[in-house]
Amino acid sequence: MSRETDLDNLQKDDMTSSPTTWRELRDWDRMEEDEIRRFEAMRERKTASQIAWDKFSKNPIPYILAPCVGYCIFAGLNALQTGHAYMAIKYLEYRIWTQGTAIASLFIGGVYYQRKERRDLFKLQPYGPYRKQYGKSHIGYTSDKRYGFNW
Repeated sequence: MSRETDLDNLQKDDMTSSPTTWRELRDWDRMEEDEIRRFEAMRERKTASQIAWDKFSKNPIPYILAPCVGYCIFAGLNALQTGHAYMAIKYLEYRIWTQGTAIASLFIGGVYYQRKERRDLFKLQPYGPYRKQYGKSHIGYTSDKRYGFNW
């Protein structure tokens, strides 16, 4: 490595003086950019508990209903082994309902966040349906399509 690419290796007088040539400016800019990228990478790291909390806060229903499904299965099997056929059927029926509700919440949450992302994307666009159709001629937007989509 012939070039210095680490900010730590710069001398004190190098830090106070400005670059005199384009090469020095390019090298200094590259070092500074590398340092910024490392800092951004450090900030983006998340712990496992932060990732779990983010997932739970987006859609808590499946995480709440998963233990309920497990309870219904084990309670139904216990009722079946002890000879309570009616209660076993009821517990297994509750399991079906809770499991169906959890799966439905996954689909509903997916549709909600997909539509939210699309709506936010439209709001950020300088031209488009939320900007009173200004500049629509260059993006292929026609009035017979709803927000530029066929569905």
